Amino acid sequence: MMRFFLLLMFLFGFIMLPAQVLLQIEKYGSPKTQKLGLGTYLEYRLYAYDEWQAGTIERLIPEEDIIVLNDRYVKLSDIESFRFDSPQRWSRPLGKSLLTFAASWALFSAGAALVNNEDYPYTWGDVGVSATAGASGFLIQRIFRYKKYHFDKRNRLRIVDLSIHG
Repeated sequence: MMRFFLLLMFLFGFIMLPAQVLLQIEKYGSPKTQKLGLGTYLEYRLYAYDEWQAGTIERLIPEEDIIVLNDRYVKLSDIESFRFDSPQRWSRPLGKSLLTFAASWALFSAGAALVNNEDYPYTWGDVGVSATAGASGFLIQRIFRYKKYHFDKRNRLRIVDLSIHG
């Protein structure tokens, strides 16, 4: 009796499962895809506008290729690109290292000038090294902050419905 009950629960459990609908980013020639589900925060740019807009995916309509965001409906063909706040693997550590180098260069050269100004004066060269390293570290972190997907011949955006039809 217990086995029969478990079998019924197992069968009815699959009938009650909700369908999973995903937004999928595909790259030409690559089997790897990036899948985005409901509740994903998106920064996107439409062909009609130049500025970036943001929204959370609330619903995906695969029959009409429409994404329902928190304040609007967007057709997939109207989306020019996505941008995700995921920096390159090397940019954040390199930027932090350059900022640390700039601060330590300024601190040690100022300390050396305070202790022995005759042999180690604080010069414009010290200011230049600190400023250049600090500006480079800051700009590297800012420039390589976002990962962008432009939807054209190489990248494709589509809605995938993974529901089981019986």
